[in-house]
Amino acid sequence: MAGIEYVVKSLPPVRLVQTTGRVAHLSELGPTIGPAFQRLTGGLARAGVHVGPESLAWYDGDADGTTWGVGYPTSLETVDVEGAEVGDLPACERALTVVHRGSMATIGDAWRGLGEAVAARGLTGYGPCREVYLETPMDDPEAWVTELQQPVS
Repeated sequence: MAGIEYVVKSLPPVRLVQTTGRVAHLSELGPTIGPAFQRLTGGLARAGVHVGPESLAWYDGDADGTTWGVGYPTSLETVDVEGAEVGDLPACERALTVVHRGSMATIGDAWRGLGEAVAARGLTGYGPCREVYLETPMDDPEAWVTELQQPVS
């Protein structure tokens, strides 16, 4: 895919106010993540917990399925919101990243391209990988800007 730039960089640790879950098949992620964000965002708003505009999702797969989380960076130690918890994503010394521009309908293609780029460089991906939602205008999903981050060794 022409014009796509893959960048190697380190990832900082991130503390999240998040909700987590597990799916058996990758095909279940798309229909799960959006509603999970909506439930979390609504619960945080009702509890008066303020979060910034940046949000992210993380995924960690194995032979039995994929564990996922969605959330917002926070400095809180705990949160009293049903279905939410505070958790930490570890720092990562090296990740291959790419920016996806467009709706979530095409993000699978971006992940496949990132996976191919990892393999082409002789690297091995490991989890948890991240999607950082940099721009998410709700009235224009095609204008979304998402950075995909795959830890590699």
